[in-house]
Amino acid sequence: MEKKIIAIGNNKGGAGKTSTALELSYELHKRGYKTLLVDLDGQRNATIALNQKGASPTIFEVITGQAEARESIIETSAGDLLPAGSKLDTLAQELTGNGKEYALKNILDPLRKKYDFIILDLPPAINAASTNALSAADLLLIASKAEAWHLEGIGAIYENADLIKNLCNPDLDIQGIVITQYEKTTLQKAMYSNAEKIAKQIGAKVYAPIRKCSKAAEAHALHKCSGEYAPKCNTTIDYIALVDDFLKDLSV
Repeated sequence: MEKKIIAIGNNKGGAGKTSTALELSYELHKRGYKTLLVDLDGQRNATIALNQKGASPTIFEVITGQAEARESIIETSAGDLLPAGSKLDTLAQELTGNGKEYALKNILDPLRKKYDFIILDLPPAINAASTNALSAADLLLIASKAEAWHLEGIGAIYENADLIKNLCNPDLDIQGIVITQYEKTTLQKAMYSNAEKIAKQIGAKVYAPIRKCSKAAEAHALHKCSGEYAPKCNTTIDYIALVDDFLKDLSV
């Protein structure tokens, strides 16, 4: 099976997972790939960054059978978007019975023919949304800052992914770790080295770090991707390199 559903997450908030999901989707879309970004985080940061706050129906209504995916998908500068809604945090209460962990997979599998890549922005927690995402995904990219607190989150999401791989989704692979908001301080260099050690332990690679740039924060505040708002800033340059490396790994 072609690897095209990519989950991006970390069990710690503020790790840069949403920025990575947005920029990956934007850069792939800009290169002509058909992309779908699925916002599964109840904070709705990806949805808000793409200026779709208040969009309805959302992925919550789609997963719970209240709407069809085609009714919810919105065209954006970063490709198509399945927006998040505030009700996502109550998803566990809505999904009951056998096969509840495959609700998202059953929605996304028919969309494989339409899209080259489907990118899932996970919540920073182990919950119904993240379980559904990892049960549907082909690959997991773990985003993390070069900080001890966030590096701990790598182990947590890896353990959850490994459990889901064994129980629900044998096709799930750990693609790699992306260090975000990187600054070449002595401490962050040491933390990056620690990330490489963690990656070796879990059988993954560490991609070149994404450097911090104030323009990237400005971009999201203005409802744009950094690649669109500041194409020459370090963050954009590094995400372009990440996509180059990622596509090379997939032999695309």
